[in-house]
Amino acid sequence: VRVYGRTKELYSLWHKMETKADHDLDQVADVVALRVVIDPKSTDEDELDSEGNIADRGVWLCYHVLGLVQHLPGFQPVPTKVKDY
Repeated sequence: VRVYGRTKELYSLWHKMETKADHDLDQVADVVALRVVIDPKSTDEDELDSEGNIADRGVWLCYHVLGLVQHLPGFQPVPTKVKDY
């Protein structure tokens, strides 16, 4: 598992607020971003998709981790802004 986080740069915040004509920082949805990369290990019971990837278990694991992240203290997911790919 690899976890990456970032905060939006000041210039990017300013530019987004200027171009959206919304000068309220509270309305910027992606001030902080989190990316979790999972490489599921294969077992004898796993089925592989057409490209040789672990299909079912990998998808379940990704959504399980997404659910864990969305329940972190202080996290407020915005339904239209969550990307699950």
